[in-house]
Amino acid sequence: MKVELFRPESHIEPRHWVRHDQAFAMMVGRVSMEWGLRRSALEKFDYAAGDLALCDRHIGEWVGLMNVPHLQLGISDAALTASSDGAYGEVELRPSRKFANTRLRALVAAAHAEMVAGFPSGRLFRKSTGETPHQFLLGQRVERAKAMLRAPDTRVLDVAVACGFKTQQHFAQVFRDVCGISHREYRRGILGSEAAPASETRAGDRSLSLLAF
Repeated sequence: MKVELFRPESHIEPRHWVRHDQAFAMMVGRVSMEWGLRRSALEKFDYAAGDLALCDRHIGEWVGLMNVPHLQLGISDAALTASSDGAYGEVELRPSRKFANTRLRALVAAAHAEMVAGFPSGRLFRKSTGETPHQFLLGQRVERAKAMLRAPDTRVLDVAVACGFKTQQHFAQVFRDVCGISHREYRRGILGSEAAPASETRAGDRSLSLLAF
């Protein structure tokens, strides 16, 4: 997630913006902003502190007057896919120029407070876990992948997507970096160890049958 603070700008000429990530904007105070798909057809929106907007992506927008700071949080496709367990493929959020959501507002406000303070939780986090938040998250994804790989019929691509990796190759590289072995070696080892007790039991049963005979 990318957090950016946009400050008020002195010029009022419309600007053309294009974002390729999916981004929320939260207004830090009262503001009037002008949006539109065409420079000649801007629409004015009045926002209160905490109001939200979800920007279009891959589509150029014209933005006019912007006289107050606002916070933007860019969300990666990998994070969106992970949040939906990969069940729906690529996740596309519906853009909205103005809306309110109490829970999302609180999350964005917490991110803003963390940014203003210099992200101290990241340093507290590393002291308590020995890892950065990113390293910890990768470890959790890999642990989930391990659990899914125990099912012999699960495709590796499905595991990768469900655990938040954009490609199977990225998943394979991270798995090797974290575990020291490939996902294929891990799966062979797990399935082999689970099959061994069953074969030993069958061998023991045959021995008992021969003794009884």
